[in-house]
Amino acid sequence: MKYKTQICGEVRLEISHNLVCRSGNKSDIQTVASHSQPLAQCRQWLRRHLPSVPTLPVFSTGVAAQMAANNPNIGAIASSLAIKTYELQVVVKGIEDYRGNITRFLVIGKTSPAASGDDRTSLLIGLMDRPGALNQILTILSEEEINLAKIESRPIKGKQWKYLFFLDLMGHIEEEKISRGCERLSSLCSYFEWLGSYPQSDSPTDL
Repeated sequence: MKYKTQICGEVRLEISHNLVCRSGNKSDIQTVASHSQPLAQCRQWLRRHLPSVPTLPVFSTGVAAQMAANNPNIGAIASSLAIKTYELQVVVKGIEDYRGNITRFLVIGKTSPAASGDDRTSLLIGLMDRPGALNQILTILSEEEINLAKIESRPIKGKQWKYLFFLDLMGHIEEEKISRGCERLSSLCSYFEWLGSYPQSDSPTDL
């Protein structure tokens, strides 16, 4: 909403979490810092192996790694890239509770690519304040035979209990049914933005 960019692609990465610190010794760790998501994905391991060590949610795993680099008593849950960047030592590799965690990253640029035959279209919409508004949107997608791959509500900053919806549609804006469906949606929405159409990613890459 703030910057006029478009989604050009997506990358799915298989994420493995590592416990790291300056010394590489678990006994030196008095606090474990990381983003809230890795902390949640490693909760059971932390309870079993570091039951008395408090956790500290921070903005990102990179921030956590930087904190660990500056303080010998802070451990971080971080990626291999952060370990190299901040010259940290691995205490334990792969501490996630479940294998196969995959994070989807979006590639941002000035323009979206042409149709590849296996694409997604992402939209950001706001609904009219009336009963059945979301049902109307879903009905249009059904009538146009558009596969809705994802719908996620996001709060609007500064407007309590007001939300926008992030949608992923299967197909490209150049396809007739996607173009027609988006035109119909825009006429019913209080806010409508096409974020981009782009090829779906292949199999996840290790990180």
